[in-house]
Amino acid sequence: MNPLRKKKLESAILRDIAELIIKRQRKDDRFGLISVSSVELRADFSELLVRVSLFGDKQDAGDSWRALQDHAVYFQSTLARDLRLRQTPHLIFIRDESISEGDRINALLQAGDDGASRPDSAVT
Repeated sequence: MNPLRKKKLESAILRDIAELIIKRQRKDDRFGLISVSSVELRADFSELLVRVSLFGDKQDAGDSWRALQDHAVYFQSTLARDLRLRQTPHLIFIRDESISEGDRINALLQAGDDGASRPDSAVT
């Protein structure tokens, strides 16, 4: 597949999945705050990796994850109808922890800045 066409298709799929999640949030209160980070379509169209970031406490994130898994078939069938592909890829949701990990590192750095204002022991 042409790399440019693949990028355009991935972009359209990312947008469509994000919109589908928003629609499901109105109907299923298990969906919390979810961000679709990226999508990666396999070259043979067999699988679509969907990276999502889940926000909230562990309970909310767990509920959101289960809701995503429960609605995966709905998302896949809706994408098949809307995109009109010959072969509909199997959706695989992957938790993207990069945002929460970045927040954790940022908090550690800020905590380290508080200690930086204290003078270090003199080095001779």
